[in-house]
Amino acid sequence: MPVICIGPLCIPLWPLIAITLKPIWERIIPASVKERLSSFWNWILSTLCPNRGRKTSARAFAASSDDVIIARVKDRGHFEQLRKAEQTAVVFKFTADWCGPCHQIEPQVIKLASKYQGKVVFAEIDIENLDELALELGVATIPAFHAYVGGSLFQSFTGANSQKLEELVASAIKASSTSGPDKLKKSK
Repeated sequence: MPVICIGPLCIPLWPLIAITLKPIWERIIPASVKERLSSFWNWILSTLCPNRGRKTSARAFAASSDDVIIARVKDRGHFEQLRKAEQTAVVFKFTADWCGPCHQIEPQVIKLASKYQGKVVFAEIDIENLDELALELGVATIPAFHAYVGGSLFQSFTGANSQKLEELVASAIKASSTSGPDKLKKSK
């Protein structure tokens, strides 16, 4: 995937490509041509982005098999289920395996997820698997963090900034503990 990485941000070019070309791709291009173009595109990506598709084994998402620290969002339904959590704040991290800044901030995310377990739910969304959801939520650069309280977007930011992440989590916890979902919706 063509990406521009600038400091703590990776800017994938997929939103522009997806928005402009997807309708044409779906309706006009025959299946046989799609297959050839897809294999050619995958060859280009593997040449330009050699780390794309590699899975990292050092990712610690659970302290034990029964104790999930960071949930991986599987689909839109799973996202909606997590987002609508009434009792706790939810922080979504938008990421991709090839994103260097995403890996840079990951230890801080794991640390905060462990520290605030029970007070905030952490979830990770891979933009390559859930690209349409990321587009709908306005994610144009990664890593991106969205905090939801009472089912509504509370705050968000982009970039691998540990201090901002800590502030986001603290604000979301405070908002979820001091204000109920009804109060939050009325104040906005």
